[in-house]
Amino acid sequence: HIIIMAKKISYSFKKGTEKVAYENYAAANKELMEYLDCCTIQYYYRKRNSIINLPAHVKEGIEKILGKYGVAPEDVWTIKEIDDGDNRETD
Repeated sequence: HIIIMAKKISYSFKKGTEKVAYENYAAANKELMEYLDCCTIQYYYRKRNSIINLPAHVKEGIEKILGKYGVAPEDVWTIKEIDDGDNRETD
């Protein structure tokens, strides 16, 4: 028997939030927190750093919010393949 493990892809939009102008940074993060339904800042930061196998509608929503603050979609993401033994996200 051969077991094939699916590759997990980690998406981080931290790079995108760092491109938001200083005066809009708090507003952008607040909007993203609400969009992602994060009730604590810690949970939001965890999501911002790594969402595993990101659903397309969530990806588009994050890009749309950051787009309002002048961030192009290609400047939003850091995408990494992660090993199965790497359990960064607990959801």
